[in-house]
Amino acid sequence: VSTLNDQLVRVLIGLFEAHNGPPPCAYAWLVFGSEGRMEQTLLTDQDNALVFEEKTPEAEAYFSQMAGFVVDGLIRAGFPPCPGGYMATRWCRPLAEWVQLFRGWVESPTPQELLEAQIFFDYRKVCGALSLEPLDAVVAHTAQQGIFLAHLARASLQFRPPLGFFRRIRAEDGGVDLKRGGIAPIVALARVY
Repeated sequence: VSTLNDQLVRVLIGLFEAHNGPPPCAYAWLVFGSEGRMEQTLLTDQDNALVFEEKTPEAEAYFSQMAGFVVDGLIRAGFPPCPGGYMATRWCRPLAEWVQLFRGWVESPTPQELLEAQIFFDYRKVCGALSLEPLDAVVAHTAQQGIFLAHLARASLQFRPPLGFFRRIRAEDGGVDLKRGGIAPIVALARVY
């Protein structure tokens, strides 16, 4: 499903560029969360962002339009919007601002910033020529940030397996949420590691 979504994004971006001309600067279309980890399921929402090289009025206008076009195209294809708003229509910024955001999340994480770091740090580039080396460096530097790692470890312990009395699997509303009760804790612990 992730590979299919990646290809759909590339086609939508190609259509946008064919209609609106080449981009004014280098960019990268990012996906994160389950799509960034390539573990999307059939029923999934969007988690994407757009990073561009330089902050100019021309670049901001171009990439804002690109974000709207691609997000709308994904909605029409059956990928609903992210309920938390983690989509390129809201997360479309120049690289320098992304680096500043990532550093802020690591150096002084509030609960909201910790949540955003957990979502965004699973990023993967799907399209574009912009190097993400500055973002990679910030994420790699988190290994030396003891306070951030402690917050991340504590957050990973919030997940509880869906076990009830006598260690039997407990259903809620007639089913078991495998993402929340199974995959999410494993991903959270792997992220800390």
